[in-house]
Amino acid sequence: MLPAPTCAASRALVAEIDDALLPATGLAALLDAAHRVRRRPDLVRSRLAFLLSHPERLAEVAGRAYWHSNGFAKIKLLHGRGFTVRLHIWPASTGRGEVNPHGHRWEFASWILTGAGMSEAYYESVESSHTDATPYTRCDYGPGQLRPVGDASLRVQQVVRRPAGTVYTCTLDALHTVAPIGDGLVATVVLQGPALIHSARVFVRTDPGPEPAPRPIPQDELCELLHLVDAAFIEEQDATRLDATVGPPRETPAVSASQSRDQLGAVAEPTR
Repeated sequence: MLPAPTCAASRALVAEIDDALLPATGLAALLDAAHRVRRRPDLVRSRLAFLLSHPERLAEVAGRAYWHSNGFAKIKLLHGRGFTVRLHIWPASTGRGEVNPHGHRWEFASWILTGAGMSEAYYESVESSHTDATPYTRCDYGPGQLRPVGDASLRVQQVVRRPAGTVYTCTLDALHTVAPIGDGLVATVVLQGPALIHSARVFVRTDPGPEPAPRPIPQDELCELLHLVDAAFIEEQDATRLDATVGPPRETPAVSASQSRDQLGAVAEPTR
C-alpha cells in the first residue's frame, strides 16, 4: 500500500535534495543528494502516492512524460533549484537497452530503485582499422535537434553491472549506453543537474535497424506504471527483510573492485 499522499511529502523530497545541493554544486553534491534520497525511499513513494491521488497533477506529469526510443519511460517527477528528479522505467520485456553511445549535456546521479540492476558500457574512440572498431555517424544533439557532423569508430572500453540499490554517477565526458539486467521491470531515480554545455555527443550506427519514435505516455498508462514500480519496490524490500530474519543469507555474487567502489558511491568511469 502506498503511503498517505501529501503535498508536504513532495516538499520534503525537494528539501532533502536542497540540503545537499545548496551548500555545494557539481557531481559530488548530486551524489550526496542521491544517497540521501536512497536513505529516504518513503519520500519517493509519497511523491508517487500524491500524484496517483491527484489526477490533475498526474495529468501535468503525464504531459511531460514519454516513451524514449530506447524503450524506457522517461518521467519528470519534480524539479527544484538547479536539479530535476526523473523516474526511468523499463517494463518487463526482452531485448531492451540503448543502441547508440552518447553523452549528456548535464551531470547526474542515479539510484537503481528496483529490479535486477543496470549494465552500463563505456566507449572510446579508436582507429577504423582497430579489430574491435564499430563504425558510427557522430552527431551533435542540442535541444530538439540531432545534427550529423562526421564519421567515427568506437569500441567498448568497460562494462559495469550494478545491482538494485546502487547509487552511481555519470560525468559530463562519459560516453556510454545502458541496459536493464534481466527481463523484469527495472526502475531508476535520476537526479539531473543543470545543462553545462550546449550539445552532447551521440553516435548512431551506420547500419541502424528500425528504431521506434518517442511517444507520449497517456495518463492511465502512467498511473499503471507508477503502481507497478511501487509494488515491485515493496516486494523487494519485504524479501530483504525476510532474508535478514529467517534462514541463511543469500549468497552474494563476487564483484570486481570497480563495482565495489561504485556501490560505495565512487564515480564509475572507464579506465583512461
